[in-house]
Amino acid sequence: NFTVIMSRIVFVFVLVAALFVSGFCEHKPVELIRSCGRALAHRIDRVCGLPCMAEFDFSTLACTTGVSDSQLSELCCPTQ
Repeated sequence: NFTVIMSRIVFVFVLVAALFVSGFCEHKPVELIRSCGRALAHRIDRVCGLPCMAEFDFSTLACTTGVSDSQLSELCCPTQ
């Protein structure tokens, strides 16, 4: 009886912890994210797989206003 109760408590705890952690790891492609410097370079690499091809100062826009992943893809890697 005690073992069943403890296993249920552990299961619920693990489930709640997994849901809590997954909320931090996920962001929406339309969510505006301000990225600057090295973080922006990593983000561009993750989304485009190559350097940004924008014909304007994209880094200022991304750092001050923020851009979504879909905007980043459209502006930096138009070949995708």
